Amino acid sequence: MKKSDLIDNYTAILTTQQYKNVPAIDGVVLVQLTYQKDDTGEFVELGRFRQGIFEYRNTQQVTFPPFHIAQTNMSVLLPGAVKAFHLHFDQTDVWYVPPHQRLLVGLLDTRKNSPSADKTMRFVLGANSAQLLVIPPGVAHGAANP
Repeated sequence: MKKSDLIDNYTAILTTQQYKNVPAIDGVVLVQLTYQKDDTGEFVELGRFRQGIFEYRNTQQVTFPPFHIAQTNMSVLLPGAVKAFHLHFDQTDVWYVPPHQRLLVGLLDTRKNSPSADKTMRFVLGANSAQLLVIPPGVAHGAANP
């Protein structure tokens, strides 16, 4: 089936998800972490704080844009729940989802002067992968527990 096979009313409002060559949103950083698991448990280094800079060292050093750490949280999203889009004007979020869990993430760049203005991203965090997601101010974000 193609989009042209849909009833006209729906072609204007429906979008399709592309999983290859998804355009990146400026300032969004997705870092693959090293996930270690053995017979004693699991370990993931989320990052290091050095002289006010948060960085992660893997095969390459990734230094995130400067931000002030003001709050840390842990959140549980119940199965089937959706947290609709919201954004921050002066706060950078850094998200981590343990590899044995899954979180569907949606991002929308609402910043007028961004090189990726109005672009969207959609992907899964967790799902046997350890990653950090950095969401800069002005990027709307939402999540669902599939």
